[in-house]
Amino acid sequence: MEPLDELLSIKRFREQQADAGLQVARSALSEAHRGEQQRESALAEFRHYAKLEEESLYRRVINRPVKVNDIFRLHEDIAILRAGEAQHEADLKQASALRERAQVRHVEAQDTAREARTTREKFTELVNRHHAGVAREAERREELEFEELAGIVREREQWSEEPDV
Repeated sequence: MEPLDELLSIKRFREQQADAGLQVARSALSEAHRGEQQRESALAEFRHYAKLEEESLYRRVINRPVKVNDIFRLHEDIAILRAGEAQHEADLKQASALRERAQVRHVEAQDTAREARTTREKFTELVNRHHAGVAREAERREELEFEELAGIVREREQWSEEPDV
């Protein structure tokens, strides 16, 4: 195997590695996107639940006599709902950051794969040109050998046609 062919096989290997890295990055991005969507959905569901729960808590204390303790408990329950919402928002923010990092890695992997593909294509073209040049040179040498051989045959024919003196 010629050195250029060996280099081309290395470039093909690197292209395959870059394509595999792109697949991994694409899969990670897809997973991160799904995770972000799940967090968005969970936040929306929790907000709906919290709204209904808060309305229920207020209905329990409206239009009836309440103790100070009941008001403190109401505030605690609402604070718990707000803390749950804040936790869901933090989870969503974390999932969004994870998706953004996955997006960056995906773009980097795309660039790497594109660069590897371009490099391999250039080397393929170089190797093809080299092999075509080698083939042309071999053909040229063969033609020269045929011409030389034809010249020798003509000389022999001429010698054989000349009368002996």
